[in-house]
Amino acid sequence: MDAAFERGWSNLRNGALLDRAEADGYELLVTTDQNLCHQQNLADRQLALVVLHDKALLRVMTSLMKDDTELFKQFMDNTGFKQWMTNAVFELACKQAGPPLHTANL
Repeated sequence: MDAAFERGWSNLRNGALLDRAEADGYELLVTTDQNLCHQQNLADRQLALVVLHDKALLRVMTSLMKDDTELFKQFMDNTGFKQWMTNAVFELACKQAGPPLHTANL
């Protein structure tokens, strides 16, 4: 699993990011961009897309960290830690899928 920023793709937006991910052989893109289907024509895409809603992510993380107040506080207050933890959860959840690409924003 790779994050867009780890690949040096932070400057790519919308269609350019989707094009690059497909060109590099990614089969799955996980994003929290809930407007993706309204911003892009996805009909001809070879890339599978999963849109994760922020509320769903928060429920998962709350469940995982409910017994550790400090861990939950770090998740809520520390953007870097939140990104790391999110990536770790996606990696565990998506191990059996093809090579996924996770991005918080397109």
